[in-house]
Amino acid sequence: MPRFDMWMVVAELDGVEIEMHEFDIICYVEDPNNFEEINATAHEVAFSKIKEVGENAAFGTAVVSVDGDELLQLIMTNKTMDPKDVNMVMDVLASDTGSAVH
Repeated sequence: MPRFDMWMVVAELDGVEIEMHEFDIICYVEDPNNFEEINATAHEVAFSKIKEVGENAAFGTAVVSVDGDELLQLIMTNKTMDPKDVNMVMDVLASDTGSAVH
């Protein structure tokens, strides 16, 4: 069955803690050349993963690839969260002065 790959990361803000959720996903479609089908399936899967993370998901991004070629990039932002909080998470993740726990 034809497929596409999707790599997705979602940043979750829970109080003062930021947690990253990373997903490597294989999605199956009827026609790997049908952009509308891939787009619809990618959005459906992305929203289900965001729902899985929960209401504290601040933002996320996903890259969709077919046969190793990047086809689509999705960017999601939590519109119900205070924009200052979303921007703070982005700033912390973009800075190189933060600390990471692995």
